[in-house]
Amino acid sequence: QAQGDADVMTGQGSVEVSFAEGYPGHATVKSGLGSLAVVGAKWADAKTGQGSISVTLCVQPTDDMTLATALGSITLDMPEGTNADVTASTAMGSISIDGLKADRSKRAGQHRRMQTILGDGGVAISCTTHQGSITIDG
Repeated sequence: QAQGDADVMTGQGSVEVSFAEGYPGHATVKSGLGSLAVVGAKWADAKTGQGSISVTLCVQPTDDMTLATALGSITLDMPEGTNADVTASTAMGSISIDGLKADRSKRAGQHRRMQTILGDGGVAISCTTHQGSITIDG
């Protein structure tokens, strides 16, 4: 378990970063080929060429975030009451936002691209996959 910040990169292989309870940190995780998981963070930047991304935040995000994969699903769990401006896009898959107060008035298309304000808005969160679904929970 990490205390502080984590910066992990690999060309091939999955990465999991888990922060110790009470010590949320910033996580930057990248892989050319492999799934990425971050648990207990206050901020995350996760990018992989092929693989799923799963991020669980324990507090309101402290800065803009990018979660991106070419082939794989993205799951983002945030605490209730999170304030953020979310943009989610997928070429082949669905986008769902559950359990968070969201203004979906800026949704476009067949759930392939969605711009949503969570709560009062705030930090920008971008979730992008070419083939896979995006799920945001709070």
